Amino acid sequence: MLALYHKTNINVHRALRDDLELSRYVTPDMESANLWMYGFIPEAYEEIFNREWLDYIRTLNIYPDAVVVFYKKPNCVDNIHSDGMPDDQQNDGNFYQYGINWVVNPGYMNGNGASEQWRNWKDTGVMSWYDVPQHNQFFVDAGSQEEKDIGNAPVQITPWDKVGYRRVPANSNYTKVSQLQYDDQAYLVNGEAYHEVVTTDQPRVSLSLRSTIKPEASSWENVVTTFQQRNLLV
Repeated sequence: MLALYHKTNINVHRALRDDLELSRYVTPDMESANLWMYGFIPEAYEEIFNREWLDYIRTLNIYPDAVVVFYKKPNCVDNIHSDGMPDDQQNDGNFYQYGINWVVNPGYMNGNGASEQWRNWKDTGVMSWYDVPQHNQFFVDAGSQEEKDIGNAPVQITPWDKVGYRRVPANSNYTKVSQLQYDDQAYLVNGEAYHEVVTTDQPRVSLSLRSTIKPEASSWENVVTTFQQRNLLV
């Protein structure tokens, strides 16, 4: 089976603004949820990233169409799910469910992520992928009553990302096929394969660059090949 994630050599160490305060984007509904995601369009990238870093990823030819920030509270178990796509992308023959993902310390929620206190911080969450039989797969809208009915952890997402996800009921006994504990590097990950992220003793903040290949690839295998050809994988 083709690997579901690959470590990249993309330098993300100085990607974020020192004064980034992600809590300013958190609404009351998001604050009460166990997890949330917030999407940024290109016009807003300089709100979170250093301009020099944005110039850097342009030189790598991986400037994204969107950036998603994910937040999970401690001891949070999400449902096993497969990433969705906007309606206008679902039938165009391209593979969009991949991301360049990395984790950052929780200090970036409050504007002090660049401070010395976080120097030796390490993420304790785990991302896992599962083999889910076809007959157990179905689409729901994230945040909908239908999703709540299958026992998913409360989640809030921004309207632009309210798309069809495939989710399976909580506590389903499926076979784990791969697992990733993030370090301080960025990873190319497959979001179509069923996966979940579980946190333990601390919250988790992660970023994901989406739609970074132009023209888009037709499969996960072609995404990996493109990154290899651009010498972006370790």
